[in-house]
Amino acid sequence: PLLWASGREYYYKGKKVAKITGGGFYSKPKFKDIEKNLKLEPVDVEHLISKNKEFMEEVINSSLNIIKYSKFKEQDISVVSFSGGKDSTVVLDLVHRILPPDEFIVVFNDTDMELTTTYDYFERIRKRYDNIKFIKTTHDKRALDLWKEIGPPSRIIRWCTMVYKVAPTIKLIKELTNKENPKCILYDGVRADESSRRKNLGLESTGRYEGQTNIHPIHKWNTAMVHIYAMMNNIPLNNLY
Repeated sequence: PLLWASGREYYYKGKKVAKITGGGFYSKPKFKDIEKNLKLEPVDVEHLISKNKEFMEEVINSSLNIIKYSKFKEQDISVVSFSGGKDSTVVLDLVHRILPPDEFIVVFNDTDMELTTTYDYFERIRKRYDNIKFIKTTHDKRALDLWKEIGPPSRIIRWCTMVYKVAPTIKLIKELTNKENPKCILYDGVRADESSRRKNLGLESTGRYEGQTNIHPIHKWNTAMVHIYAMMNNIPLNNLY
């Protein structure tokens, strides 16, 4: 349904219908109905797709061309970074439409902090694309052990990305290519509207080590476009959504 939350207020078809007040560590929030006996109509998905089909085809073709031209870059290996989120799932689908299954691998970085739903989703996607090689990486130490040594990861202490994602991926790429400084093309689901830093990355950026080039095929997409693409292609999304 077209029901959205904006802060602590809820809007349906552009009209405020409810809001939350109060609430804290020791008290429950209060829910206030503004629109009584509200009935929600589900979105007509087929109509949504048909209305956006022409626009989406242009967007999709642009992203497919980005992937197509990246094939001409010097490289030893091509990798799709898969997190279990909607963006990386859509990128995986786009890449598999251009690159043959034996020309790239999919890497899922297991942070040892994922919810069970995400691990289940990883297996579901692996079965969907059963002709593609999926590899799961992780760190030698369990997450809670590292929490005790370093502290829980946060916006300030951001050791998790390097330890559980970047380092294991680089190690895997070196092992698979048998090279100390392999040339790697890495496709990810980075989008401009996620943050000001990501907005400045463009369609291509330098990776974490010298030989890595990151390609961002859906950099200019917004959240709605990602969801519509998934609907158009019957791609299941992580149940956490």
